[in-house]
Amino acid sequence: MSWNSSILKGSVQDGWIDSNGHMNIVYYIHILDQGTTLLVSRLKESLRESKDRNLRVVIRKLSIHFRKELKRGEQWWLRMEIQNVLRDRAHLRMQILSTESIHAVTNIEIVFIDELGSHLVIGDVLTKQHIDELIFETCVEGV
Repeated sequence: MSWNSSILKGSVQDGWIDSNGHMNIVYYIHILDQGTTLLVSRLKESLRESKDRNLRVVIRKLSIHFRKELKRGEQWWLRMEIQNVLRDRAHLRMQILSTESIHAVTNIEIVFIDELGSHLVIGDVLTKQHIDELIFETCVEGV
């Protein structure tokens, strides 16, 4: 499921520009990190509310693909979507977009781990619908 709503939005600041006149790679990572932090904190809150076990949300894999540079003053937003939820992990995608292009994409794999370090079945912790709702709430509140 995906939404046209964004988690974050903004514009490229003067201080974010590199010597080539494009947004420095550090700020792409910063934007994606902010989106990931919002989602993980939301998942952790939900785990604390629903279970009395000491569970952790762990980002197991993360990859970033850069596609096209943003330029000074250009407006951007960050969109998140669930790619799939498997037995013991969920795959998410975030995209930094502008009106003209997709500028960067990150793929994230998250798992839930208990106090003994064991991976948990996601359905035992949160349902796919619950994850969908958390992402939607994060999109609505993050903007």
